[in-house]
Amino acid sequence: MREILFKAKRIDNGEWLEGVPVDVTPLTCFSSDSVKKEIVMVRAGFADWGMPRGIKGASVDPESVCQYTGLTDRNGVKVFEGDILKFTDEFNGYEWIGRMEFGNPNARYTWGWQLVYVSGEEANVDTLCWFDMEESGAYSEVIGNIHDKEE
Repeated sequence: MREILFKAKRIDNGEWLEGVPVDVTPLTCFSSDSVKKEIVMVRAGFADWGMPRGIKGASVDPESVCQYTGLTDRNGVKVFEGDILKFTDEFNGYEWIGRMEFGNPNARYTWGWQLVYVSGEEANVDTLCWFDMEESGAYSEVIGNIHDKEE
């Protein structure tokens, strides 16, 4: 079964938090009422000895919510929508940068998650060419996210 997981940036400290987003925006009675959208990222888990832990939550930036693709990079890091990745083809000697998007933004493939070229050598953006292909010399590595601020 596929793991359903999201990540988003906490409002209080800007750190990434994994979990499930829950919309806690207050309801309004009148369309003239302006209410700021509020999302809380909720996590539940189990202690080392198998006992359930309480549910924890933190307010997150609604614009930063990213869904997990089910893929991991060469280092075992989970790849989320909006992640920026560096791709290396050791056999052909080139690198390129791309970002992960949901859907079919480049109108080439229909895997559900698509790589969008950002910079570097022009490359095949087929998602399946860059994940679980270490034996062919093709590697992927998460290097950031579109919601990270450059320093």
